[in-house]
Amino acid sequence: MKIPLKYLRYIESNGMHKIRFVGPNLQYEFYLPLNQVEVLHEDLLRIHRSFIINKHAVKEVSRGKRIVQLKDNTLLPLSRTNFSEVIDDLEKVCQ
Repeated sequence: MKIPLKYLRYIESNGMHKIRFVGPNLQYEFYLPLNQVEVLHEDLLRIHRSFIINKHAVKEVSRGKRIVQLKDNTLLPLSRTNFSEVIDDLEKVCQ
């Protein structure tokens, strides 16, 4: 199944290789490791061991709380491990 990236906000994993693609009026579940998904498009960004976001769905990043807020006001955790890489990538998108 092909999901247009413009409709995708984020992808969530439950840790058992079951992932959920989430967007407006969109929710699909598949069995697939996140590391196989994050390489599918350059606009996908791993922000946490359980979350990948569409870079263009981001509204803001709270550096202090390590939270990514999406344009639909969904709040997602930002891991310490990925923090500087995520900030660098998102700053490039915002320019």
